[in-house]
Amino acid sequence: MNRTNPPPLSFPQRIENRKLPGREGNAAMVAETVTDEVRVQEDTQTEGACTSWEERHQSLKAGGKILTFNPLAPDSPQCHGPSCSQGLAKAWRCKHFRRPP
Repeated sequence: MNRTNPPPLSFPQRIENRKLPGREGNAAMVAETVTDEVRVQEDTQTEGACTSWEERHQSLKAGGKILTFNPLAPDSPQCHGPSCSQGLAKAWRCKHFRRPP
């Protein structure tokens, strides 16, 4: 995918990113689309900001908040609080210029 059409972040990937150490209490920031996943029934109570939510009802049902990027700025002006997540990078440049296996 390119910069204009970034790959979406799936709902299970967002849950896995939230379970990493040091990200438990932080808000989730995603600069991409978060897609819905009907097979996942669990969600932690989180607040997050994203460009497009396809799984809005799952986050709200679990007690989370869906924000825009502007309300997150006063909470952590130096970006120490929110954790940033991104989707998979399968572009040719990422495959070609990444570290060797």
